[in-house]
Amino acid sequence: MRMTRPAPSVGPLPGTRLKEAATLTSAAFVDSPSYRHIFEGLTKCERLAALEWLFERNFELRKDMARAAFDADRRLICSFLLEPPDAPEISLWQMIRSGLLMLPVRFGRRPFLRLLSVKEYYDGCFREVFRDGALDRSRYCTLERMVVSPACQGRGVGSACLGAALQECDDRGLGVVLTTQEPRNARFYGKLGFEVLAEQPATFSPAVTDWIMIRHPPTGAVFEENRAAEAPAAAARSSLARAAVVGVAASSLAWLVLRRWRRQS
Repeated sequence: MRMTRPAPSVGPLPGTRLKEAATLTSAAFVDSPSYRHIFEGLTKCERLAALEWLFERNFELRKDMARAAFDADRRLICSFLLEPPDAPEISLWQMIRSGLLMLPVRFGRRPFLRLLSVKEYYDGCFREVFRDGALDRSRYCTLERMVVSPACQGRGVGSACLGAALQECDDRGLGVVLTTQEPRNARFYGKLGFEVLAEQPATFSPAVTDWIMIRHPPTGAVFEENRAAEAPAAAARSSLARAAVVGVAASSLAWLVLRRWRRQS
């Protein structure tokens, strides 16, 4: 009799496993066109080390939205970022604490500027999705860096893990948006209910094709009931987001004042 493997359980990425997730993610994205562009001039080995450094700090900054699944032996088999629409802004102080602002010191000014350029491109892609107001941005999460351990690929692990997270989004009345540069990834997401909104060349590398994909939130009576039940919590999260924005401004002001004071000393 054939034994059925239990579906992997998806939950928050533990803080003690951030480096492990960064290692898995960097190996999956080391040949990504966008990161090859950002770290142009580095060897593959150097690019891998740079990505591991970058992703570990990014996971630290966004650990509240980092998700992971482990096998029976507690080995990491899948991880991804699922950013809710009401996620607070990352403050300057948080970036300083994480060491992320050391990137131009460690890897040079040009990779840092290219990173900012690529980020602005993808932010612009998502702004375009919601530009005409036909879709409500407050009802869509953003999926990033979905990776599955090479040893577990082809076994349905990715579909099971992401499917569980998408069901949570459905329960909250939320859709999901993403971008990918791989045709096979576009097919994978299509099987999970995503549709292609746009297929376009990336501005930072015209030879690269980007697929912008969306999975719409559920509609109907059940969705409306869930949305009404979540309204108080959404209002609380909105207040926290506004507080975070104030924190960003305060941190920036404090940094500028300190810098000016040091120059005058």
